[in-house]
Amino acid sequence: MVTGAASGIGRAVVQALAAEERVRHVTAVDLAQEQLEEVVRLLGPHVSAFVCDVRDRVRIRSVVEEAGSDGIFTGLVNAAGNYSVTPSLEVDHSELMAVLEPHVGGTLYASQAVARAFIDHGKGGSIVNMSSVAAGFAWPQRLPYAIAKAGVEAMTRTLAVEWAEHRVRVNAIAPGYVDTPMVRDAAARGVFDLEMRVRQSALKRLADPHEIATTVLFLLSEASSFITGATIRVDGGFGVLKD
Repeated sequence: MVTGAASGIGRAVVQALAAEERVRHVTAVDLAQEQLEEVVRLLGPHVSAFVCDVRDRVRIRSVVEEAGSDGIFTGLVNAAGNYSVTPSLEVDHSELMAVLEPHVGGTLYASQAVARAFIDHGKGGSIVNMSSVAAGFAWPQRLPYAIAKAGVEAMTRTLAVEWAEHRVRVNAIAPGYVDTPMVRDAAARGVFDLEMRVRQSALKRLADPHEIATTVLFLLSEASSFITGATIRVDGGFGVLKD
């Protein structure tokens, strides 16, 4: 199952999974129904779509139950999220919650639901959460997003320890600047200077979403069977230069 599957990194992950012979079926979850339907049209019968707000704990659990009725879940990718742009002095409760709830709450609720399925079938599974380099450096006017991603990394470590006895691995990926609609939109709104951010990475370019997806596939696979509780930076050397 992939949340945030209609665009950006989530969509690239769905495409990569659908191309894998070892993957029987992919459950794509997002709020954007039209874009989800386009994903299914493009990728065919191996992908099913569920319109779902990951902040709704009851709904996400019902999606997992329905989607898993014909097979066994082996992996979850939590890629749903959003962002806001406000000076920290002006961030109010509603804006804070609007960002924390999908990133932190949604990641937890989807993980809980799928982990129950893993435990029920007794074979374990792999969960990959989407963090960001924003969790590790100061990002003016993006406070809720940075807090949310730091929370995702803390959750990743805790769930990895708690669920290890059930053979459930939990890891996170912290991408740098990726060529997604969200990044392009933020740059167009003047949130950051995209050219400057590109220069701040060692590889001097944006990532393609599929470059993030390949790392996701690695963490979902048995090739990463001894990795859990880790956050892997896939940032073109952005973090190295920032450090």
